[in-house]
Amino acid sequence: MAYPGKSPFPMLPIEDCIEKVMDASATLEAEAVPLAEALGRVLAVDASAARDIPSFPTCILDGFAVRSQDCPGELTVVDEITAGAMPQKEIGEGQCCYVTTGSQIPVGADAVVQVEDTEEKGKNASEQLVIACRAVSVGTAIRQVGSDSKAGQVLVHKGRKLTAAEIGVLAALGMHTVECFRRPRVGILSTGDELHDVKEGGQGCQVVDSNRPMLSALALEEGCELVDLGLLRDDYGTIRNKVQEALESVDVVVSSGAVGRGSKDHLKGLLEEIGTVHFGEMRMKPGKPTTFATVSRGGRDRLVFALPGNPVSAFATFKLVVLPALRLLSGIPKSHARLPKIQAEVDSDVVRDPARPEWHRVSVRWDQANNKAVATSTGFQRSSRIASIAEANAFLEIPAGSEKVPKGTRRPAVVFSPLEPEHFAPACNSCCKASSSAPATVGPVPAAKLEQAEAAAFRCAVAQLRERQDVSNDALFQVAGFSRNCLAEWYREAREEAGHSIALVDAQEVIYGQSYDEWKKTHHVGAEVDKTSRVELDCKAPLPLRGQRDEADGNNTSLRAEAGAFRRLVAHFRHRVDIQNIDIMNLAGFCRNCLSKWYKKGLHDVGVEVEMDEARELVYGMPYAEWKKQYQTSATASQLEAFRKAACSGKALTAFPPNQPLALPSRGQESPSSLPSLSIVVGVVTVSDRASAGVYEDRSGPAVVDCLRSFGSRGWPEISVVHTELVPDSIPQIQRAVRGLLQQGCTLLVTTGGTGFAQRDVTPEAIQNLLDRPAPGLVHAVLSGTVKRNELALLSRPVAGTIGKSLIFTVPGSPGAVKECLEAVEKLLLHAMVLLQT
Repeated sequence: MAYPGKSPFPMLPIEDCIEKVMDASATLEAEAVPLAEALGRVLAVDASAARDIPSFPTCILDGFAVRSQDCPGELTVVDEITAGAMPQKEIGEGQCCYVTTGSQIPVGADAVVQVEDTEEKGKNASEQLVIACRAVSVGTAIRQVGSDSKAGQVLVHKGRKLTAAEIGVLAALGMHTVECFRRPRVGILSTGDELHDVKEGGQGCQVVDSNRPMLSALALEEGCELVDLGLLRDDYGTIRNKVQEALESVDVVVSSGAVGRGSKDHLKGLLEEIGTVHFGEMRMKPGKPTTFATVSRGGRDRLVFALPGNPVSAFATFKLVVLPALRLLSGIPKSHARLPKIQAEVDSDVVRDPARPEWHRVSVRWDQANNKAVATSTGFQRSSRIASIAEANAFLEIPAGSEKVPKGTRRPAVVFSPLEPEHFAPACNSCCKASSSAPATVGPVPAAKLEQAEAAAFRCAVAQLRERQDVSNDALFQVAGFSRNCLAEWYREAREEAGHSIALVDAQEVIYGQSYDEWKKTHHVGAEVDKTSRVELDCKAPLPLRGQRDEADGNNTSLRAEAGAFRRLVAHFRHRVDIQNIDIMNLAGFCRNCLSKWYKKGLHDVGVEVEMDEARELVYGMPYAEWKKQYQTSATASQLEAFRKAACSGKALTAFPPNQPLALPSRGQESPSSLPSLSIVVGVVTVSDRASAGVYEDRSGPAVVDCLRSFGSRGWPEISVVHTELVPDSIPQIQRAVRGLLQQGCTLLVTTGGTGFAQRDVTPEAIQNLLDRPAPGLVHAVLSGTVKRNELALLSRPVAGTIGKSLIFTVPGSPGAVKECLEAVEKLLLHAMVLLQT
């Protein structure tokens, strides 16, 4: 018998192999699908609104439709309209109409007063009901025609994988059938004399065929139509006949086994005979002998993936190589066909393979205390050890080499399984759900006890911030509106009110737990934090003040100062209703609910029992349910504008009451050298399906303008003209907006939104096709600058470059990320503008 020698196929990098696979994967044809069966399918055409939604002015609550100019006053009820009924009367002077949620607003009415804001006054001489109502403004509680969406507006775009949300939208558009791309038909095949089916007993040295059930499940996860091609013996003729037969009816054949250099490994030779082999070896571990070929059938190429027989190799190569092809066939855009990558820190040394890079199976978790992803190996990594994938959710990319990858190293991790929400969204945990059945204390609570509780709650906040030393003051200020220095200033002010003034540096030492200068040396962004040397804070005792003792009344001054600082923190949060609890929690490690819980605990410690709702009402300034209703998602436009100006000016709201802002000492800024005269005309394109549809207010576009204008104090020329566009996540519309701004003379263009890994994030692809010259240095600068604050910033896909004499730059859609990205390239942007215009 002749034995195979060295492989005739070159060993290609995995990136080259994946590109070959994606180049050969053409989207399948479209077909009509009943809406009830469209879940998980990919939309083949844009779904647009055939008419304005709503098509008539609609009431959004139960109340009375009125003429706003008649309010406040007493009005006669002349009609009643419920949802689905047509109005019968026009509303005239002094009249109103009872309406229910979803009903049509009658002619003549321009506002709705909710039932709770009216009072019955009896009946008039005509036995008609008369009500008294409060003042109301035009448009209150009315959904205007087209306010949800305009006729012709695309609501679900081609290439979108349909979830329950999109199914609901399509139903609202009246689409009982939808055009979707056909699901790939995938045949799964196992080969090997040593295998037996899981339903049958094995003989001698046979083992269970685990690959076919596993690969079948992987194909089903991607929404494919499955064809079981069975388990075949290692016979060339048998394998050839089965593959040839399958290729007549399936789009993809995925086999496992028979791809090595053994005497019975027939698949490589078979694929060379019947088709075109694009690669036969990959430079990776596990999965080296993976083979990909195309075979022409019926005027179209069918894809054949011959995967290794070891279970882990088959699993890994399916996720990394086969999955992108299936997604492309299904109609998913190329930009979203591959699995996402994140940066994860290994929690132990990892042995490297000397010859090939390895995709090491790991379990990635979120380390909330240190704000980073941590990867834990699943153990022994032999490719036959299927247990190594059971608890894994990612592949950690480990380069080839002789030295170990040391503990603490950050490496790219390809995430292949859905992660639990807490893995990547550090959330407000039990404190946000805390409740108490303890009875409320009857009668007034002594002021001294309230003060003790407030002081204890403030110490908890300080302790939490000392624990979050990895979070910079700038990042904290941008998201939460305050920093450690704000707390120090509040504490200093409160001590002054208590009759014992101290310097700001002393107050800073109270908050930081050490001198501010020393803290900056060891805890600035990028510094290594030695947590073992930290002194734990006793939240039951007053904060220590540089070893000094307060006056004769014991710790009364410290107590009053801590209570006063707590009230200022509460006042800040009451004022900054635009700041969401989850955003504060993710960064500072506590939120309003935490403060409520700590205050409740402080009262308990001094013998006062209150319910959680009472403690929350103190912190929120209103019942918690009412606060959520008003502020859970966003603040008003005027509040947002005021807060944007405060953030750009570098001032914090530090005084009590909160409507008297007190600026912190200005942070030192390096002034750029003098620059030649420069004219900057800015164009901003906000890319967002929801903002362009009017679902929520665009905040990132104004954030760009405010941030660029704030650079004027640091040497930038005045920005005299600003043009803005708001478009959905659509490549043609993004490009149309950019070209329009260029025609208006914009020399600096910034796009916001659509730079991530979501299926609709296509801004980078839209901009790349317009560039004359890319600017990779700007991209590197923004990633280097932002990753120091947020490791997940590496999931953004920024693009920068020139179009003629104009510079264009993409940033994410979050207002905070806008500021971080622009500040990271402030000097580079200005210098690039000078070079372009001189």
